[in-house]
Amino acid sequence: MKQLLIIIFALCFGQQAFAASTVAGIDFVDIADVLDASTGSFNSNSVSGTGSIVDGNAASYIWSNDAPASVDVSFGGDMFDVSEVDLTVLFVGDGGHAGTVTLLGGSSGGSSAGFSIADGENYTGHNSEQGETLYGIYAATIDLSGFSGTFSGVRLDISGASAVPSLLGTTAPVPVPAAVWLFGSGLLGLVGVARRRATA
Repeated sequence: MKQLLIIIFALCFGQQAFAASTVAGIDFVDIADVLDASTGSFNSNSVSGTGSIVDGNAASYIWSNDAPASVDVSFGGDMFDVSEVDLTVLFVGDGGHAGTVTLLGGSSGGSSAGFSIADGENYTGHNSEQGETLYGIYAATIDLSGFSGTFSGVRLDISGASAVPSLLGTTAPVPVPAAVWLFGSGLLGLVGVARRRATA
């Protein structure tokens, strides 16, 4: 009976650990190595580089107001529940940025939302340094709770903005299906009944 109880607990906790590991947090994306200055756009195909939000390369890539620019970031699969994701876009410059984010792939592909940073607001308290000049890092949080479904990446249209050094987001673990919890609690109830009968 103890072995059965141990197996049940192992299965329940193993299922939860598996579910929690299928959606990792989105860490910072360093775009320095994938910049294409000739077209004014750049792409990133992988998430890498955890650490400080101060990106030493960011200040080198401050865009003029008339340069078209976009960032495509792929997360490697349709595993993100959009209702549980907020994206934070970090800009280097003076604030006053606006643009759109478009979801790519999955069941929410093509959906768009706008974002903006008022001039002088949303300062993170961090700076990027280029020579003797410090550039403030500003953040815009994009609430994607209005969308439903999944996506495999995002496209940020920043055509009227300065630079995008990094992109981050937070995701909640994939919840364990209710059926697993119900089945597990039902088994535990049966084990309890069996123990009572055995002791009686």
